[in-house]
Amino acid sequence: MGDEKKQIDVFIKSIEKTVDFFRKGRDSEGLKCFLESMDTLEKACVYLKKRDTIMSILKRIHLSIKNNDITSIADELEFSLYPVIKEEFEGGVL
Repeated sequence: MGDEKKQIDVFIKSIEKTVDFFRKGRDSEGLKCFLESMDTLEKACVYLKKRDTIMSILKRIHLSIKNNDITSIADELEFSLYPVIKEEFEGGVL
């Protein structure tokens, strides 16, 4: 597995962990995990074809963070960002 695939795999696992924290009401841990995952996403995004889609989702997440809307953050991560990243990773894009 190349470095780019490893970075994206790490990011996918981090998003799964982040969503789990938020869904269990462990918001501070979820936010910390999410912020740490952004470094990985920044590195991996170079390899992703759907960068514009990802940026649009991240803007919505940013707005949810500003509004302290944990449910929206978790929903965007689980139902928007995660599927896009996973599709590229498993779809053989890399």
